[in-house]
Amino acid sequence: MDPGKLKYRVTIQIEQRAPDDLGGYAKTWGDVATVWGNVRPLRSDRALEHGALTGRTLYAVDIRYRPGLRQGMRVLWENRVLKVQGVTDLRPYLELLCEEDS
Repeated sequence: MDPGKLKYRVTIQIEQRAPDDLGGYAKTWGDVATVWGNVRPLRSDRALEHGALTGRTLYAVDIRYRPGLRQGMRVLWENRVLKVQGVTDLRPYLELLCEEDS
């Protein structure tokens, strides 16, 4: 991959649980890193469910290799929230397979 293609700022986040006042937990998200990446749309699906149009779009987010990234994290990119579904090690890069619900 050409490093010049890493043209977007993306923030990788991990889910965190903070205790609440009722003895349970509240889900929050904490930043792991903000890095340069390349975001590529892969596929978009639309469907009519229960009278509403729903859909999802799959993206590949390419970043420089960084240990510890895994499924269940999320990527913030240009007002979008992408859920990480898989991580492929392509050293010196990582490819994050992400899904956006709409």
